[in-house]
Order: sequence, then C-alpha cells, then structure tokens
Amino acid sequence: MTYEFVEEAVLSAKLSETIGVMIAESGMGDAATGKEIAGWVCQLAEDFLMLLKDIDDPEQIDATTAIHYIEIKSHWIALNTRMNYQLARQGQADPTIVLKGAAVSQFLATLEPLIKSADIDAITQFLSEPIDKNAWPANEATVAEAA
Repeated sequence: MTYEFVEEAVLSAKLSETIGVMIAESGMGDAATGKEIAGWVCQLAEDFLMLLKDIDDPEQIDATTAIHYIEIKSHWIALNTRMNYQLARQGQADPTIVLKGAAVSQFLATLEPLIKSADIDAITQFLSEPIDKNAWPANEATVAEAA
C-alpha cells in the first residue's frame, strides 16, 4: 500500500463533514460540540497521515496502519467501557463520551478497508481478550502473597 492510497482513503471519508452530520442528527450535541469532536477526530487522522508520510516501504505502511488501527480501536473500546459503566451506574451516559465513541467509530470505518479482513479479525479477537486470565493471580490475596 502507498501513502497516496491511504491519504486518498482517509481524505475521501470527509470525516469532519460526516461526524458533523452524525452529531447534528443525534440531537445530543450542539454545533460547538460537533465542531470540537470532529476536530479532535480529524486531528487523529491528520496525525496518522503525518506518521505515514515519512514511510516509503509499502509493507511498513501496512504494518503501521494496522498498529494505528489497534491504537484507535483501543481508544474506542475505552470510550465504550466508560459509557457502559455510566449507563449502568447512572442510567445515562455523558453525551460527549457517546459522541466521541461514535466519531471514533467513523474513523475506524475509514481505516478498516485498508487492513486485511483476517488481520481485522485477529485484532478484534486480541482486543476482546487482551490478557490471558490464566496467567494472572485469581485475587488480590494471591498478588500479596506473590510479593
């Protein structure tokens, strides 16, 4: 994959416009919130493109794209975890967190076609269970004993 190919895919997604419309249609945020969140995600996309701009090896562009996807997907998982705990504890989630999660999801949807389907599946599997629970002590008492 080339930088130009990735750049075209990311820029053609028109993230700022897409996210702005999504937030406006959600009724959860005003124009200022929409602009702030869209700007934040667009900065993530710009940072990604700046990273790739210095790489001229297609295989390294593929690998870096996958690594960046893992980073962004991890952030999306953290936002969703926070939102779900807010819902469980308070009966509602902070609208800004919900909108950020939805906006990051738009960026992920832009990156996914750039990564092999099997790699997306492997990344998703890894991120769903990133820790081998059998390798960790069952409780705090065991941790204290190990120290």
